[in-house]
Amino acid sequence: GGGSVADFAGNLLILVVALFSFHGLALAHGVVAATGAHKGWLIALYLLMLFMLPQAMVVLSAAGFADSWVDFRSRLKKSQ
Repeated sequence: GGGSVADFAGNLLILVVALFSFHGLALAHGVVAATGAHKGWLIALYLLMLFMLPQAMVVLSAAGFADSWVDFRSRLKKSQ
């Protein structure tokens, strides 16, 4: 019985990481737009995703998860 629960949890983790990675990617686009940073930051991010996808997905999902609690974009807009 424990194997099927572990398999389900692993598959659910993949789904959650993928969803929060999209959130992190939106965060990166929002920060670049709000700060007026150079588009090269986004190019570098997409190149990182091209060559190091698993590690980039973990970093993006961590940023997306943190943004859901801290709301970096609204804090960035308030400071400007």
